[in-house]
Amino acid sequence: MSATRPLPPGTVEVWWCDLASRPESDHAAWEGVTSPDERARADRFAFAGDRRRFLSRRGLLRMLLAGYLGKSPESLRFACDEKGKPRVPDGDVRFNLSRTGEGVLIGFTRGPDIGVDVERVKGGYMGEEIAGKFFAPSETAALTALPESSRSEAFFRVWTAKEAYLKARGDGLAYPLDAFAVTVDAGEPARLRWHREESEARRWWLLPLTPSAGFVATVAVEGGIPELALREVAGS
Repeated sequence: MSATRPLPPGTVEVWWCDLASRPESDHAAWEGVTSPDERARADRFAFAGDRRRFLSRRGLLRMLLAGYLGKSPESLRFACDEKGKPRVPDGDVRFNLSRTGEGVLIGFTRGPDIGVDVERVKGGYMGEEIAGKFFAPSETAALTALPESSRSEAFFRVWTAKEAYLKARGDGLAYPLDAFAVTVDAGEPARLRWHREESEARRWWLLPLTPSAGFVATVAVEGGIPELALREVAGS
């Protein structure tokens, strides 16, 4: 998994892994490349399952990133930029990780900033609880106008698009969710339809994904339209 592989400029590679489906040998290999600091952080979790998932995610990130950088997973050192977003100081590969339960999605680019978000689609429209309070009015109206059978998946597509964009910027949920609007209709290209900062709508591309049945995801990437590859982590 950590074999050197090229990542040309203008390319986005996104990796999906269902941790629950991987054998214990994979989890042991991932944990084996984590740093003492990461293992110390894991020890603070109260439950063994949470500790295992944290270490597996960190080890998987290290192995994939090491392949792009041509380094060993154990040697990687991380630092944070001015917004707290993690980077590898001596490389131009950008990355972002999202998780939902046992599912892990990690996106990589060479140069541009990137954000990813993945969610499991849950039944029941969430408009009144979340969208009506936090989304832009045009998004809430568009969700309400959809057939009831489509609203839940559309809600999570909007949520992942907004979250991926904020993660790419490095803002997280500190930036207001109603300060911009994304595409709601699955038949339209995902994009920033409106933003209170006009230049932002032209700066980012939003790429919707279905990494596995029952999950939706979005990749936000800065710059021109990238070439996107979705890959699934294979067994060891």
